[in-house]
Amino acid sequence: MTQQDMTQHVFPSADSERRPVARRVTNSERPVTEIIDDLWHNTQRLARQELELALTQLERKTEQLKTDLRAAVLGGAVLYAGLLAVVAASILLLSKVMDPWIAALLTGAVVSATGMALVQKAKREAAGLAREQARATAEEISYTAKEIGQ
Repeated sequence: MTQQDMTQHVFPSADSERRPVARRVTNSERPVTEIIDDLWHNTQRLARQELELALTQLERKTEQLKTDLRAAVLGGAVLYAGLLAVVAASILLLSKVMDPWIAALLTGAVVSATGMALVQKAKREAAGLAREQARATAEEISYTAKEIGQ
């Protein structure tokens, strides 16, 4: 609603000067339907602005996550290259005391066993986390059902 819509021109009594005098229309003088209409439009605008803000924040966080993920992947690749160099060095060292193929087989077995142990540990932790999340969700559903029942 514009300022002109909010202003009415009132003329004073005939014995005073004939200049229009502006006065502000208060909310109590506005029709209820107009107030509700303004409220509806303002609520819609606020909801749109909040949604735009949330989307903007989500885009920023997504970009930050992409940057962090790229750095983690690069770090993992460098770490992997370092691990391969250590494995090669251990094979070369062991080949001084045994046949090279036995040194490579032994080193490969040790690295594979270590990797398998790490995978099993991660699986156990992930299963525990999944159980904890399921328990929390069940408790939340139970609490909500109790609230509805009361």
